[in-house]
Amino acid sequence: MKTSKKVLAIGSVLVFVLIGIICFAFYMVDVNNSNYHTDELDGVRFSKTDWGMDLGDTVSVLKSEYDDFSYTYISGVMGGYQTSNNIKVNGLDAKVEFYVSGNSQYVMPYLTSNAKDDSLGLYKVVLYLNEKDDKTVYKAFDKELGNNKVEIKKDDKVIGYKSDKVKYTDIKNKEIYEEFSKIIENSMYEKDKDNLYLNSFSIEKLENDKNGYTHKVTYDGSGLAVLNARQKSKLKLFGRR
Repeated sequence: MKTSKKVLAIGSVLVFVLIGIICFAFYMVDVNNSNYHTDELDGVRFSKTDWGMDLGDTVSVLKSEYDDFSYTYISGVMGGYQTSNNIKVNGLDAKVEFYVSGNSQYVMPYLTSNAKDDSLGLYKVVLYLNEKDDKTVYKAFDKELGNNKVEIKKDDKVIGYKSDKVKYTDIKNKEIYEEFSKIIENSMYEKDKDNLYLNSFSIEKLENDKNGYTHKVTYDGSGLAVLNARQKSKLKLFGRR
């Protein structure tokens, strides 16, 4: 009798352990797949980072790509950091600034869903270049601009190009579309969804910049960062995010 109880107890423990292992395995698969919206939606990213990465992961990725990468906090800018020295990006010297945020409300301030409280991460990267030839800059970032680039004008003068990479209403993946629909539900973004982009890229010429920079290059992944953060926040293990 005692032996059978012991076997039953051991069996029960093993079953719980097995269930735990299976749940953890599925959790890890979900975690590992939780950043893939950028690729699925053909979004543009900076180097090998992804939108929504926390600061530690972002720095780790950049250090692995750029041997001389070091960074410092931008004084007075919430969540803003910049490279200590210029680094080579697409063959051009660039001062790189990257921005991370603690919550989705910061980058999409009019969210009304609970997604506004999601822990965010990397949502924007800005490059400053000192390159006299405009065409050299455009050629260096031709892949990021893609085929849907449009002119940026100021006082009827072309000062650069912009490429809106992921338009909300063009998302073909039904699950992703519905997920973002929940995020913007009852917000101003839902009312103006025809003009809502999750990801964009731009190059602008600068005039009389105090630091002598000639071009500003912006990777904006705010919407994708919010989307990735919403997915991550749903992945809970033992009550922890």
